[in-house]
Amino acid sequence: MDDGTMEGLIAAALAVGVPLAYLSLQARALFDWRGWWHLAGVVPLVGMVPLFSYSLGAYQENSDVWQLLLMLAAPAGFGYLAVLDAIRWVADAPAEAPRPAVVLRIPAARRLHRPPRYARRPQSLSA
Repeated sequence: MDDGTMEGLIAAALAVGVPLAYLSLQARALFDWRGWWHLAGVVPLVGMVPLFSYSLGAYQENSDVWQLLLMLAAPAGFGYLAVLDAIRWVADAPAEAPRPAVVLRIPAARRLHRPPRYARRPQSLSA
């Protein structure tokens, strides 16, 4: 496989993958986020809905490049939503790490072996 073919495959994967990733994050922002996060997640739709309607009209007119504007705008929307999701993840993280539900205690018999303590100290021979 020569370099031109590999570059074409990578470009095709990105051209399909990034818009799908954008749609996935946009659906998550619409249906899972609440409050101000939801409002901030709707911002990319301000630009994407008109582009989608324009692309739909171009598709109905049998244009060859009807999806081009969506493929060019999707990385910006994906980047915005990915950064917003990362900020949301950091902001919603608990201040303290959660405690484990089960605390493992090692029984005394399984602890590391220690030499026994003497009940009384040995007396020195030079008394």
